[in-house]
Amino acid sequence: MSTPELALWHRAEQDAAQDRLDAARETYEQLARHPDWRVPAELRLSHLAQQQGRLLDAGEAILAAAAGEQDEGVLAAAVV
Repeated sequence: MSTPELALWHRAEQDAAQDRLDAARETYEQLARHPDWRVPAELRLSHLAQQQGRLLDAGEAILAAAAGEQDEGVLAAAVV
């Protein structure tokens, strides 16, 4: 995982922690376009959508994460 994407991850995490959910969502969406970051970004997008009451979007993001990860243990650990 490269440094620019890691910096984006940290920015998105900070935005989410400070309730700047729209900014966090935009950054996670950007990260989801990178193969190494797709699954964790989609999981975070699902969580943000759920927090905002966008349940359909939450479901779509979790399905996108599941489609990108074959190891169920990774998904289970990330959701917990």
